[in-house]
Amino acid sequence: MKQLLASLLLAIIIGFSVSPHTALAIEADEPEFEAFLKDIDWEEKDYIDYLESKDWYLEDFWSVDELGTPLSEESIQPVLADFDLSREELNELLIENGDIAEGQDVLDVEWILFSEELYDTVDIYLNGWEGTPIDDDNLQELLDLYEFESKEALEAHLNEYGESIDDYEYIEDLDFSIEFYSMEDGDYYEEDMDFYGDDFSELYSLSTGSAFADSLIVLSPLILEMLFFQQ
Repeated sequence: MKQLLASLLLAIIIGFSVSPHTALAIEADEPEFEAFLKDIDWEEKDYIDYLESKDWYLEDFWSVDELGTPLSEESIQPVLADFDLSREELNELLIENGDIAEGQDVLDVEWILFSEELYDTVDIYLNGWEGTPIDDDNLQELLDLYEFESKEALEAHLNEYGESIDDYEYIEDLDFSIEFYSMEDGDYYEEDMDFYGDDFSELYSLSTGSAFADSLIVLSPLILEMLFFQQ
């Protein structure tokens, strides 16, 4: 009986260990990914090698919409031209903001993977960020999105956290706070479940299964000892 239980335990561990962990990850042979590579004129192997050189992998991304054009001598030229920067000035800007260290180059930056990200980052550094001022129209859209019956209902909700609508100038900041407080209330997960549907449920179950497998692996020596060596 003990041998049967031990065999069952090992089978469960192996089963969970080999289960897929990236059900929603991009696959190299997906038509969308192949079309994306064609649009930016990159070869599949070169693109994947680039990601791995930055310690990223294709399976880290859920959609090609999250991908962009890798940083290269060619792809950074629009940034230099549009913002009227020399290579040295661009590097100094990135050093000042902690993106690269002294003596490094823009192509060495770790967290900015794509030229589109670099463009947006430089734009914010040079021009700042300004959101959309709150008005009656976009406020009503926000009320509808989060299903508040009225402006007063939203105000009462914010008051629970010591805040007020009047504390916000831009609708994006107000949106972020409402979403953040929804996460604290436990509503964010339910909204994501509704939005992603079965795919999100599958991803969550795989993640949970992975954690359970990890726990089994850690505890298996103790369980085996209990089965075989305890009287």
